[in-house]
Amino acid sequence: MMNKLFNLTLLTLLLSGSLAAQEWVRFKGKNGKYGFKVVKHEVIKPIYDDAATIFSENRAAVQLKGKWGYIDKTTTKIVIPLLYDKAYPFQQGVAKVEQNGETFYIDKNGNRVNKSQDTTIQPTQPLDEKTIELGNQIFKEALSAHDKGDFSKALAEYKKAAELGNARAMNNIGAMYYNGDGMAKDEQQSFYWYKKAADNGVVDAMNNVGLMYYKGIGTPKNIYSAFEWYRRAGEKGSNLGLYNTGLMLFNGEGVPKNQTVAVGWFKRAAEAGDAPSMYMLGVMHAEGMGVSVDKPLARKWFEKAIALNNEDSKRALAKLNAYQDSSDFFANERAWVFRENLYGFIDETGQEVIPLQFDKVNMFREDRAAVKKGNKWGFIDKTGKNLTGFIFDEVGGFNQGRAWVKVNQKIGFINLEGKTVVMPQYDQVKDFKHNVTIVAKKGGDKMLWGFIDLNGKEITPLQYDEVFAFENDFAIVGKGPKSQRLYGYINKQGNEITPLHYDEVFPFANDFGIVGKGPKGQRLYGYINKQGKEITHLHYDKPYYFKNGYAIVGKRINAILAYGYIDTTGKEVIAPQYQGGADNFYEGLAAVCDKPKGQWGFIDKNGKQVIPAEFFSVRPFSEGLAPVESFLEGKWGFIDKTGKVVVPYQYFGANIFSEGLAAVSNDEGKWGFIDATGKVIIPFSYSTKALDPLPVFYKGKAKVFKEGKYITIDKNGKEYETTTEDLPVKKVLKAKN
Repeated sequence: MMNKLFNLTLLTLLLSGSLAAQEWVRFKGKNGKYGFKVVKHEVIKPIYDDAATIFSENRAAVQLKGKWGYIDKTTTKIVIPLLYDKAYPFQQGVAKVEQNGETFYIDKNGNRVNKSQDTTIQPTQPLDEKTIELGNQIFKEALSAHDKGDFSKALAEYKKAAELGNARAMNNIGAMYYNGDGMAKDEQQSFYWYKKAADNGVVDAMNNVGLMYYKGIGTPKNIYSAFEWYRRAGEKGSNLGLYNTGLMLFNGEGVPKNQTVAVGWFKRAAEAGDAPSMYMLGVMHAEGMGVSVDKPLARKWFEKAIALNNEDSKRALAKLNAYQDSSDFFANERAWVFRENLYGFIDETGQEVIPLQFDKVNMFREDRAAVKKGNKWGFIDKTGKNLTGFIFDEVGGFNQGRAWVKVNQKIGFINLEGKTVVMPQYDQVKDFKHNVTIVAKKGGDKMLWGFIDLNGKEITPLQYDEVFAFENDFAIVGKGPKSQRLYGYINKQGNEITPLHYDEVFPFANDFGIVGKGPKGQRLYGYINKQGKEITHLHYDKPYYFKNGYAIVGKRINAILAYGYIDTTGKEVIAPQYQGGADNFYEGLAAVCDKPKGQWGFIDKNGKQVIPAEFFSVRPFSEGLAPVESFLEGKWGFIDKTGKVVVPYQYFGANIFSEGLAAVSNDEGKWGFIDATGKVIIPFSYSTKALDPLPVFYKGKAKVFKEGKYITIDKNGKEYETTTEDLPVKKVLKAKN
């Protein structure tokens, strides 16, 4: 309590930005030169290379051809010649100047004055010890009264102590007048007493006087004087004085702008624990203002300030650390991020787990990622450990524990430990799939293709002109010039199960392949089994894959395509007859249409019409019901397997039932879900996107579209931000400047 000093409430307000314009202000003309004006009215034409921000004591420093002098506000003429390397504002009749490395003071006529004549410094007379002791005793009594709220006694005692030269008493009188303690607030008296305290060396008073000059509180606004008092406080070790001096130099307020010099002031305060100064140093190092760009050092200063709860530094560090780009998804719990030309990886919490150090990266696959430094690639694991070194010219990603690598124009494969398992020898390769991959070498003027296993053993010789990946244990291979190429199949032992004599073949699915012969436009198709045996003649114009034991086949009858069905023996169980279309069998029934643009009904597996053809459009049976569109009403409802309408025609769209619910839409185009009785279970609040399949439930979840994005809902209508339960990767939210 003994050393308690009162400061202006405004003392803790930090300077930011530029001051409002004085009556006369500097401006820059279209010619790039400087002059002075009153608000918007030009008074002194722009002819100077640089100039002080405003006039001080009717003088303003101006620069031409690298030399500074002063002009007069009244005459607008140069009154002190342009002789100086630097020139500072006039204060109480004196200005500091620099010339040929020497610093000295001049008066308003340009005459040198001794430093002792610098009237901006007002020395006080030394006090004897008895006077000091008495002043301190009275100050204690005043302070006690002040703490108790006896403002009248406190003011009287402070003034007694002040008359004895007690500077702390002067400061506290200034605070009482400013705050209106026991009296009407009087800013002029506050300034008077703060100024007396500052003149007698009270550092907090110096800061208060600086602020009052800066804001024009109790005295005319004078940013030059504000700068001087902040500077004095800073030189006495005040962090606030150091900070505000640096900030005025940074902004060019009261002095020529000099961010390089500002750094020194901020650093002194920062090293003494001032968080705002730490923030400014972070900003300057991050942006290269007054110093070279040094973002690691900027981060250091921001982190120090954050430890002192500086909110500006929290925001600045977040911006500095914001990634310029990132992968769209996480893969293997990792996503790549990019900043300042380097790549690294974050985990799903956003933590940077592999530092930004690479020139290029690929996504993680099988817990490994390809990374590049300089011109060479290597592989790392999820901890960032380098498994191979940077030795490869090109690389692929891992599939089935193998990744292809290129060295000296040849391609081989490595395993997950980074060891070579297939020596680089091939000219082209594909990724492994089903424990097999495609490889090729140049043979004369063409590329010859074959297959190898995970250990590099050749499954077939490199002899084919075209090959496709294995699907359902078989791969398509072809030989011959492109225009005359013929195709067949091989199994995983590399054996050809059919001669290569087909003009077109399709991958195996559901134990059967589709093959065709003949020129385009006249080509006819049939089916083969896994032994390569044709189970039908090649006489169909349009074949479809088997589903639920039957395949739809199309044959032209009198130039019109008609559809029927075959079974897995190749027998035509229902002859091609439906010219409007046919669908697969579901729950024992298939939708068919007799003629183009006709009406749809349902048949059984014997071809018997069990539900009449009276619908404009239909979907398959599922869970005993099928959605159908009434030909007459143009709306959708649901029928059972007898053709009875069990959910009336009332919807503008409908999908099949799945897990007890079906998606239906209303007249506003919104989708919801009903149960088998037609009861609305999930309200109409979702949309559909063009070409997207209609929503169905799978394992209790459905993917829907709402307000411009996909979301997932459960069977109670609860919404989740994720898409589908089995989505293999998660979306990364990208950071912006």
